[in-house]
Amino acid sequence: MTITLAPIAAVHLSCNDPSIGDPAPSGAWVEGPGGGNGCQDGFGNAISSSGDVVSVRVEYTYQLFTPLASSLFGSVPLSGSATMIIN
Repeated sequence: MTITLAPIAAVHLSCNDPSIGDPAPSGAWVEGPGGGNGCQDGFGNAISSSGDVVSVRVEYTYQLFTPLASSLFGSVPLSGSATMIIN
């Protein structure tokens, strides 16, 4: 039996400035105005600075590899996230 890994479904990157009331994304990562910016402006220049919050979320769909579990549960959506402050 072999385990195959499906590709990552989505990667979200957000830089936020908490000093102006722009908190890190949470929940379903629905961003308000100015959020979900990928940490760059429209020209590809970095827009983050010291003290800003950087958040990354990776979404992945796990395919169960045993036939019985797969028939009962199908695939399992997984996600992980991390938030850090830029020094």
